[in-house]
Amino acid sequence: MKNYKPWIFATIALLIVLNGIMLVILLRHQRGNRPPDMRGDAKAYLTKILDLDSKQAAEYDALVKQHFNFTRYLNEQNRQLRDSLFAGLKNPDTKPMKTTFIAAQIATNQMRIDTATYFHFKKLRSLLTDAQKQKFDGVIQKVLHMMAGPHPPGRPGNDP
Repeated sequence: MKNYKPWIFATIALLIVLNGIMLVILLRHQRGNRPPDMRGDAKAYLTKILDLDSKQAAEYDALVKQHFNFTRYLNEQNRQLRDSLFAGLKNPDTKPMKTTFIAAQIATNQMRIDTATYFHFKKLRSLLTDAQKQKFDGVIQKVLHMMAGPHPPGRPGNDP
């Protein structure tokens, strides 16, 4: 039995080292899938990538505040509408027409958010030089996907 103890110790040590190596590889891979300097802050990312001058940055900042206030209002309204929609589950007498009406209001608000986001970025693009517009056109889809947040595992858009 004494002859096996060094082998058991060596096997355990080897497994610990291999697990450590796998963790490092996984963390590097995960970090490698994120664009540089992008931690959920589209404004900072675009300001850096597009190399906005101080005037452009100030105008973009005003656009961001306006857009944020508008979309925050609509998102809050949607949260309240969803609460109302699902509160109907408690009442068996809830009319399908009411459910459809609330769902349509949610869809309308989401359409308004998406349209506002489109025009927000269209206004930003109008502030840019031709060289900046080329950079913008190259990163805008990536920025929009980042703004939407990460995809759950197994969903389209989650490339390994």
